[in-house]
Amino acid sequence: MRLSEYDVVQPDLVVVCDKKQITPTHIEGAPTLAIEILSPSTLRHDRIRKACLYAGAGVKEYWIVNPSPAMVEIYILDGESFRLHAGYTDADVLQSWTFPELRIVLSEIFPFDEVDEVREGRPAQYATGG
Repeated sequence: MRLSEYDVVQPDLVVVCDKKQITPTHIEGAPTLAIEILSPSTLRHDRIRKACLYAGAGVKEYWIVNPSPAMVEIYILDGESFRLHAGYTDADVLQSWTFPELRIVLSEIFPFDEVDEVREGRPAQYATGG
């Protein structure tokens, strides 16, 4: 995907609404939605560099998918940068900001979560007043 003369990236998934952007060799310009699936080797690149490039190019919605623990963060373009719109876990139904009819039952994509969820509560030593 060519965002500018100097910026070429390869997102994991994209939604392009303008057929004129699709060429035989690449996508020209910003897609409406870009999705990156994190891995240890791409974490900083996807969260920092690509997020800045996508925002600067005008991508309306950016999803960052973390396979383990299962989470999806949806960022929406707010001026020249992204702001966090919503965060979802495998227990949720994701709903796109840009495509409100797009709803994804995340338990169908993330069939299990390897990490038990942390639940905050009162420390044991304070439970009985001692």
